Amino acid sequence: MAVETGELIVAHGARMSWAGLLRPGDEFGRFRKARVVTLTTPGGPPLARYYGAWSERYRRFTSNLSSPDLRIHAEETSGTVPGIRCLLFWVDRAQVRDVGPGSVCRGDGWPVEFWTAFTAYSDRLPGASLAERLLAFLRSDLGADLPVVAGWRRAIGAPTSNVAERRTAGEGWYPVPAIVEGAPLPAVGIVSWSATPRRFASLSEALRSPEAERLRPDRGAQATYYLESRLSGRHGVEFGPNDHLADPGFEATPECRAVAGSMAATEDRRISDPAFGRLDRFG
Repeated sequence: MAVETGELIVAHGARMSWAGLLRPGDEFGRFRKARVVTLTTPGGPPLARYYGAWSERYRRFTSNLSSPDLRIHAEETSGTVPGIRCLLFWVDRAQVRDVGPGSVCRGDGWPVEFWTAFTAYSDRLPGASLAERLLAFLRSDLGADLPVVAGWRRAIGAPTSNVAERRTAGEGWYPVPAIVEGAPLPAVGIVSWSATPRRFASLSEALRSPEAERLRPDRGAQATYYLESRLSGRHGVEFGPNDHLADPGFEATPECRAVAGSMAATEDRRISDPAFGRLDRFG
């Protein structure tokens, strides 16, 4: 799993299917390879995936993880490691460094001001990849005078941060460096994570919550996101006991049933097309 073939970017929500990757007007960056991997956290309770992060752009709840302290277990070991199954993409470096349309920064909602600051320092940091340099940036004091950089370090768990500080970081998404374990060579990937304290046991619970009354999610957009995430099952992504993305009750709602058939058919056509195929075997 050498980094020379591209930057390692982990998807744990809608980007785990072709439907999410090719969302019109919000396409994911070009990638050369994809595989199923497992995310874990080295300390505390087992890592969980749940709804809670809020997308203001689409007005819907999205996937988030219970901790930003993450480890990526490569495909050789992921099937035997308890944790959260996700997809790992080898993305062209230009698409990761950039902040314009079609970039990972824009698509995953990272703060443009932060990513611009990081890339300005990146040539002064050790590491062969941007992900490795992001980890070095987290451990350094470079840019400490910039509020957006200080906020990022507090949010994702630099040694001086605590839970209360993370909760003041707001609703946005942050790029989090995650060490790859079980790989032939040491490597680091990037995972998107939100500092929001909001965690729901199911999407149905999220939509019944006082937060939903305040935020007023778009039910159609919510159904699309849900199905984009769940179509990952066609690509070898399994959902375990600490995983709260699957919600049979929401699947039975009119909004979800209205688009489920057409989205599944389109996904299956892409899987059978040699130009696309299964993501867990791509490249």
